[in-house]
Order: sequence, then C-alpha cells, then structure tokens
Amino acid sequence: MDVTLHIPDEFAERLKALGGDLSRRALEALALAEYKLGHLTTGELRRLLGFGTRAALDVFLKTHGVNVAYTIDDLERERQDLSRLGFQMPGRLVVADAGPLHYLVLIGHGNICPHSSTRSSFPQSFVKN
Repeated sequence: MDVTLHIPDEFAERLKALGGDLSRRALEALALAEYKLGHLTTGELRRLLGFGTRAALDVFLKTHGVNVAYTIDDLERERQDLSRLGFQMPGRLVVADAGPLHYLVLIGHGNICPHSSTRSSFPQSFVKN
C-alpha cells in the first residue's frame, strides 16, 4: 500500500534539511508509534522496516528510546539457538543490557564464544550467588 502525505512547503523544506529520506523517516515514525501501541509485534516491525536481524532492530529501538522487553522465554530461545549452533554454555547465564544491544554474559566463563579473540572477566565480588 502506498500512502501519500501532504506537508506544506514551509515545513517540508525544513524537515528535508535535517537530512535523511523523509519518506523513510515517516515510515519509521508510523511503524514505531504502532509498535509502541502494541499494534505490531517485534518481528512485524523488523520486517516492515527491512532490518535483517533482531540486533539491527534493537539498535533502532534503543536509538529511539524504546526499551526492549527481554523475557526469560527470550533467554531460553536464544540459549537453545546457541546450543543448536554448537556453542557450549556452562556456568551461570545472566542477561545484561550493555549499550545499544542486549548481550548474554556468562559469569565465571570469560570465553563466551570460542571463535572470539576477546575474553570477558568479572571480579568475584560482582558475582552474586
């Protein structure tokens, strides 16, 4: 479906001067408003805006001040997905919001991804039993 908006010239020029594709910005604004109202699911919003991954959508949502609800069911689904991909995840698993994306952090095991060249470590005082 195509939607046409009429924006008076005095506003259109100023809005265009702010940069970006005005049509895209209008689509994002409408889609985001509908998502906030609960009229679109996360998956529908991702497809409507053309994001290839959930991580890309998370960045978009964080940029627009929307906190993504991350449930224990989401955590379990991601754990199962990682297991299917061959990642072994011993230890305690916690969810941490670290910037624009949600990260799964393995407490007590710094090497989260065996193919990664980085390691994470946490002081023992940080870990609560």
